[in-house]
Amino acid sequence: MNWCCSVFKQNYGDITKRGIGIVAFSRFDGRIGFKVKFVAVDKERQQELNTPMRVSLETTMGILRCPWCGVQLDQWYKEMPVAEHPSTGRADESG
Repeated sequence: MNWCCSVFKQNYGDITKRGIGIVAFSRFDGRIGFKVKFVAVDKERQQELNTPMRVSLETTMGILRCPWCGVQLDQWYKEMPVAEHPSTGRADESG
């Protein structure tokens, strides 16, 4: 794959450990979209939490440009179908 930059490549993929990852998905219009995914606690440890208040363990935010190099992501990656992107099991997401 021709990555827009090395930092995007390092952060690309659906993460299960605490941190930040970039996830690809298929938009409602058939184009590729991207989200930044933030994970607060490793997935395998999330069940251990016992808190009286609601806590966001994971959240996502749609992005149009690479946070590191600024390239417009749907244009840079437009030729690759979402199903071929290495991050997905998420090819059926819309949004």
